[in-house]
Amino acid sequence: MSGASILVYRRRHQDSRGSELRAVVRAAMVVALTLVAAVGTTNIALTRARVEADPLLSFIRATPSVNEAEPPLLGYRAAPARAPTVSMRIRATERARPIVAAPDGTERMVLAARTVSVRGAPSDVPVLLVGARLDALRIGDTADVDGSVRESAPGTGEVAWVSVRAVPRVETPAPGGPARMVQRAVDGLREGLVQAASVLPGNAGTLLPGLAIGETRTLPVDLDQAMRDTGLTHLVAVSGANCAVVIAVCAGLAALLGAGRRIRIVAGTIGLGGFVLLVGPDPSVLRAAVMAVVALAFLLYGRPGAGIPLLNIAVIVLLLVDPGLAGDYGFLLSVAATAGLLMLSTPIATVLKRWLPGWLAYALAIPTAAQLACGPILILLRPEMTMTAIPANLLAEPAAPLATLMGVIACIAQALWPPLGFVAVWIAWLPTAWIIAVARFFAAVPGGIVSWLPGPVGALGLCALTVVVLGCIFHRARRLRWGVAVLVTGTLLTGAAVVPPILARAGTPQNWIIAACDVGQGDAVLVRSGGSVALIDSGREPAALTRCLDRLGIDRINLFVLTHYDADHSGGIGALDGRIDTALIATPHSEQDKRVRAQLPSGARQARDGDRGTLGGLNWRVFWPPPAQDGLSANGSAVVWGFVGEGTRALFLADLGGDTQALLIPSLAASGYAHATDVVKVAHHGSADQDPELYRVLHPRIGIISVGARNTYGHPRAQTLDFLRALGVRTMRTDLNGTVYIVRTGRGLEVRTER
Repeated sequence: MSGASILVYRRRHQDSRGSELRAVVRAAMVVALTLVAAVGTTNIALTRARVEADPLLSFIRATPSVNEAEPPLLGYRAAPARAPTVSMRIRATERARPIVAAPDGTERMVLAARTVSVRGAPSDVPVLLVGARLDALRIGDTADVDGSVRESAPGTGEVAWVSVRAVPRVETPAPGGPARMVQRAVDGLREGLVQAASVLPGNAGTLLPGLAIGETRTLPVDLDQAMRDTGLTHLVAVSGANCAVVIAVCAGLAALLGAGRRIRIVAGTIGLGGFVLLVGPDPSVLRAAVMAVVALAFLLYGRPGAGIPLLNIAVIVLLLVDPGLAGDYGFLLSVAATAGLLMLSTPIATVLKRWLPGWLAYALAIPTAAQLACGPILILLRPEMTMTAIPANLLAEPAAPLATLMGVIACIAQALWPPLGFVAVWIAWLPTAWIIAVARFFAAVPGGIVSWLPGPVGALGLCALTVVVLGCIFHRARRLRWGVAVLVTGTLLTGAAVVPPILARAGTPQNWIIAACDVGQGDAVLVRSGGSVALIDSGREPAALTRCLDRLGIDRINLFVLTHYDADHSGGIGALDGRIDTALIATPHSEQDKRVRAQLPSGARQARDGDRGTLGGLNWRVFWPPPAQDGLSANGSAVVWGFVGEGTRALFLADLGGDTQALLIPSLAASGYAHATDVVKVAHHGSADQDPELYRVLHPRIGIISVGARNTYGHPRAQTLDFLRALGVRTMRTDLNGTVYIVRTGRGLEVRTER
């Protein structure tokens, strides 16, 4: 056989062996996928069967009143106050998180737990507790609770939501128990960091614990909102970046001590385990931790793992263990962001490097990739696009690692050697303050948030737009002129900013007479008649008011009524610059009030009981405050404005409290409002401080509550909703319904809503 023949034979033999190996690999992959699917399906089926047989679910379904419709609280539908109470023993699985502050100053919290028993019968299903003082429970603690329950929404990880009636009776493990000792140590470290960071000026002390260990209890509402509006919330959601910092520090310390590769990897793994114990088992933490453990395992045997396979392994493992994570938004966003970084950042950077320096191209590619991947999921949570997210992340991201590292060091050092913790906290102050400055700056940029179509339609639309944009950027025909690609991309992005508002305006009813704008936690209500427009209050943020005015096509405000000077009623005045003809205002008292007053036309006059005027075909009147306001609070002296005309009678109660509301009854009854009111703007966002007798006298058909989703005040309160419901009032809420429109039709007044 000639040499050439031998080479041909060897090549064919190698090709044959390669084909056989590829066939074996394919078969192994099919078998593995089949096994994973079988295990997952079996796990889901067994879990569901166990849940169906659990006494808690049996109790819920045997008690119809428990499942009555009830407005959700931050997405959690708490059980009705009159629902039957069930006693159960639970075991806490996560730390309590504050969600709503009640008027008496107490906090309402949510706490993830598993049941141990229900009415004495063994039980083991996940539940979510909603109530006060749940922070008395630590992870692993068991407690006896009494509460009303309702079945959770489909797709959530919990079987039921429990409205806890009283402070849980905690069964604390033995003081010397290992689990309790570890938990006390972890809680001590967390509280120590919060205390150590509290010395920092400004809001840096409230943000640093969030950057380091995800502790956001003390984060102010306005800063939290600013970070949401600029796409920086992920910085306080502990995930891969935090885990990477911890592993790097532990491995680096081991290397300084002369440890070998395997010892360094083990040190990193131990440090990661301690960090997960410190921050808690949140979905994003679990995803990052499992990925890191798998990667470290590969490194231990000298075989570095690729990013996408590691992510796939982490997702498969976690979903096999807990299928409920598939519906957890935190888990979905964590996976999407990681996939976006792994799959899109390098290609985007490669394209950007044609026109930008390499370092800048990668700096822009990272937030762009994460934002593109997470965008459709974020639309499901909030139908808005954050146009400033990429530049905000570009400027804030470089500061996050140093703040995180120093925060973790301070967390540990303040328990071992407080001087080191003190130094670390102050080193972390500068990057933390920088992140705060970036968040506040970009949150104030006009037009930084653009409305988008809500729900699955909006998510699918944004997903399709993202695919088109990426297709233009990564088109295989690289001979395509880059100018055309940039033009198409720019057109699409412009369309993303312009088309949704146009569509939203097209869906707005044309014959509205009252429109309660969804401006978050605040009031901004428009009244229209004969081409004239009145606006009662301006909400908290100019951007939110601008979006509402643009959607309704309002360019001119003929009458502006400022009921009082609290920020949630006056903060959006900047959107009205040059638009106001005349204004009725509350009496300014403080210097801050006078600064707000200075933003209004010089001809604005202070409103008093008895003031009257016309707006198109409407006759309006001021019912409060009286000329003498001695002893009245800011809310108590707020302007109450109402109108009659064109077959409609409406009253806007500002933030009046119950005592003051009672004083209005005689004048309102004398003015024809008794049992003849069509629309009432419920006072103070539906707070508990109401006089039910006033509403009985008015007997309105429609009640509007201007309130922000996920607000920290507990608005609207259940007792207010209950007595309005008992009166037969149709209650509409901007947190649930979006902008609320009162429309005049041939059949009379009708209610239309944005959602």
